Formats: sequence, structure tokens, C-alpha cells
Amino acid sequence: MTTSPVVLVTGCSTGIGRASAEALLARGDDVLGVDSFTEYYSPTRKQANLTDALAAGLDFRRVDLADAGHTSLYIDPADGKLLLKLDDSRRAFRWL
Repeated sequence: MTTSPVVLVTGCSTGIGRASAEALLARGDDVLGVDSFTEYYSPTRKQANLTDALAAGLDFRRVDLADAGHTSLYIDPADGKLLLKLDDSRRAFRWL
């Protein structure tokens, strides 16, 4: 069984990240989009910007790497694998 690669797009709710995610989805790629929602750029506007991409199949994760308690996705710096959360000891817990 083969699986399609997933393209990781950061900053997927605005600017180049948004345009890239939408173009990749239109091309038929599987896209994992990540973005932080801070007050710097309206969270309501960012969520609205994601509407079309989510409808097109975007797999979205809200990520604020500065706030480990509210980050739902981590990338293991040792091997680049995606991690779902930290365990109770604040270590990365492998999702797969």
C-alpha cells in the first residue's frame, strides 16, 4: 500500500501560505496547513480565510510554538516527524 505525501504549509491562513495551500489543494495534493492565531492578525479574519481551503480538504492544525500548552502539533527536530501532543512529562508523544 502506498500513501501520498502530505505537503506541510505554514502560515496557511494568510498571504503566500494561503495561496500556496489553495494552489496545492487545487492541484490535488494532500495538504496539512498550520497557523497560529494571535491578536497580531485578526483570528476571526484568519478563520474566515480558511473556509474555502477547509472545504477543499485542507487538514488544518492551529499551532503556536511559543505556547506548548496550546499547541496541537509538534515537529520532532531529530527526524522531522509530526507529533500530536506532549505527554504528561512534557515530552513529545508520538501520534503514529
